[in-house]
Amino acid sequence: MLLHNQLESYHFDDISLSTQSSFRENEPAINHSSEMIPNLTESNLLPFLVQMMPPHSLLCAIKQYGIQDSMEVLQWIRGPALIQIFDFDIWEFSKENGAFDISLSRILDWLYHWLQIDLNFAADRFFELEEETICLVLSKLFKIVPVGMSRLDEHLKDEEWLTLDNRFYIIPQINDENDVMEILKPFVDSLYAVDFRFAGSCFSHAAMLIRDEVLQNSDRIRRSRLEEQGFVTLEEAQKTLKWKHVEYFKKYVLEQKELEEKRKIWIQKNPTHHAFLQS
Repeated sequence: MLLHNQLESYHFDDISLSTQSSFRENEPAINHSSEMIPNLTESNLLPFLVQMMPPHSLLCAIKQYGIQDSMEVLQWIRGPALIQIFDFDIWEFSKENGAFDISLSRILDWLYHWLQIDLNFAADRFFELEEETICLVLSKLFKIVPVGMSRLDEHLKDEEWLTLDNRFYIIPQINDENDVMEILKPFVDSLYAVDFRFAGSCFSHAAMLIRDEVLQNSDRIRRSRLEEQGFVTLEEAQKTLKWKHVEYFKKYVLEQKELEEKRKIWIQKNPTHHAFLQS
């Protein structure tokens, strides 16, 4: 009963991306997202509530309140909740490829805050993602070269570029690589510290990845999860919002008038059925 009462006190619908209160007469729009994080952190049910909240609502609340101030909530986002939040947050449309891809800035932001909690924590959360997503992220962050497979310049043979199993050279695919390596090198080492064999397997698959094919498959799975939550695809949204000629609306009005006439005729022929449906 206590659990039920506490759950009822959290109105998840109130912090959805479209605030219902803004449609109420004579009532100003209120953004409840900024209130949600303090409410969650004060609850003894925080781990359970994080898993129960709609992922897009939780992400909206974190961004509104600030990720740095939401660390206590962040550490409980895991498993399916984490995967679904990443569906919204780490993918972006690439004009260069004409398709969705992993966002470097977003994944680095998550890694940075995970590492602030703990090195092993960051590795644990990363390994909770789907294996395809793990390989896509690694191949986005690094150029991964198996040792002995390529001629490398001498400066790339430094220890800091070599994974702990001595199997791969990792080269950040980011311009400010010196600053980024302060984040990425400890992160890579933590992957091996948490699960040496699995980390090596992930880097091996990422090195041999046919990236375009895996991207298409992962994006298709991601879209399916979003559709299950009631979100339309980009193509459907573009089709709905596409500019329409006035002739389209004339045709639509005529079709609706014809349907209305048919409805009236049916009501006249079936008054009893109509009365039953109205009751």
